[in-house]
Amino acid sequence: MGKELLKQLPLYALVALGLTLIFLSNSPLWNSFCADQSMFSVIGANWAEGKLPYVDTWDSKGPIIFFMNMIGHSLARGEMGIFILQTINLVAVLTLSHYYLRRHCTLRRTWAYNAVFLMAYTIICSGGNQVGDTNLVLAVWSVMLIHEWSRGMAAGRFAHPWGYAFVYGMFAASCLLSRLTNAMLLVWLVAAIALVLMGKGLWRNLGANILSFTGGFAVVFVPFAVYFAAHGALGEMWYAMLSYNMEYALHSSASAVNDLTPSYPLYFAAYFICLIATVVYAAIAIAKKEKRLQAVVWGAASLLTLVWLVRSYCNANYAISYLPAIFVAMTELGEMGRRWKVARWALYGVAAYTALFFANHIRVYRDYMQKPQEIDPGMAMTRGIGRDEPFVAWEVDPTYYIYDNRKPCYRFFSMQDWAIENGPSLRPLMRDCYARGNAKWILVKDTPHCNIRDILARRYVVVSRDAAHGLTLYRIKRKDPKTHPCPLPKREGNEQF
Repeated sequence: MGKELLKQLPLYALVALGLTLIFLSNSPLWNSFCADQSMFSVIGANWAEGKLPYVDTWDSKGPIIFFMNMIGHSLARGEMGIFILQTINLVAVLTLSHYYLRRHCTLRRTWAYNAVFLMAYTIICSGGNQVGDTNLVLAVWSVMLIHEWSRGMAAGRFAHPWGYAFVYGMFAASCLLSRLTNAMLLVWLVAAIALVLMGKGLWRNLGANILSFTGGFAVVFVPFAVYFAAHGALGEMWYAMLSYNMEYALHSSASAVNDLTPSYPLYFAAYFICLIATVVYAAIAIAKKEKRLQAVVWGAASLLTLVWLVRSYCNANYAISYLPAIFVAMTELGEMGRRWKVARWALYGVAAYTALFFANHIRVYRDYMQKPQEIDPGMAMTRGIGRDEPFVAWEVDPTYYIYDNRKPCYRFFSMQDWAIENGPSLRPLMRDCYARGNAKWILVKDTPHCNIRDILARRYVVVSRDAAHGLTLYRIKRKDPKTHPCPLPKREGNEQF
């Protein structure tokens, strides 16, 4: 296995490089940027220069995505370092999946399943450098280990290796430190493992797994917690990655996507084919009485995750951390396909459907990387403002900062109204920042509906407007000696208070 893997590694490296060059937004072929990734890149670049996430630049994600962008900016100028890290990450994912797939599949099938995985990833990656990318290796590792354990149940091996739980703990911590909902599938799978162990009376084994899970969680979580606590920002980290995101998740559930266009269900199926394929495999296995308990575990976990997704914003990149489940579905369908025609055709259907939408993605993927309409007018309006003058944009797409090579002077620097809409607790924090901060210039999109229009009227004067794009440039009326770059609230874990 080791020699074979070494032979395959250069091929996987070429495949990964080809994919990242063609389909990722920060590829040197395109050098274009997408909104979320620009937020992560700006925060990472600031961190590389010694400015702390959440304190100097803020977004509602855990620190791992900012950490990876910080490493990328430390490796190379611009977005090249981030691009290199994304390529390495994908090579690691393919190599790890190859190692586990080859335990049950031929070399030919292993490559075929990895090809389907890559097509599915391309459909949902939304330009790359997404939150789910930061824990994709751990996601693959966790799913493959749970698959190994679940296959043993058919032979009466119900005890769960405690070493596997250590990996699940690392993955769970990485989800908390990125986006907690990335762990949704893992939560249901781990719950199923616990129920099986309790049902079989394997209490000592369950205890060992709990301890191992806790250890894996601590290995990933503690270094970040200690780092931010040492810098007096643990409370800010906790609020951004958990407290605020609980509000966000509840809001997205209450505002479920109601796209009734005929094509939407087709796209939904393409985005979340990994979970749908797993549910299909489980249904066939249960109907054909093939390893039913294993099928129930995977089918129930995938179905419950799909239920949550239907009630969320259903963004394609939500599926990145769940994507490794497609390996389970294909492996099991491939094995059942030797005996049951319906399983064989289900496998072909999953591959064909993924390939069809991959072909469609080739047709449209460059559209995702188009520069937002307000960027060029915004850059024209701010051309005369020096790079060293305190400046920030409100509700303007964060790609502005990268295209115009500017640094925001406030931690709340982009898409502020959107963030407040999804988490109202953020509103007083932002308003306090802008009411007492020292930004000399503010570029605002849609002033009549923004959450600081009264502050702008009181503290700033209008310099110029672009009505066609809804942009207004403001300059502060006078310098207040009591202002602060962006005041922090008193919060547990912020030692400066």
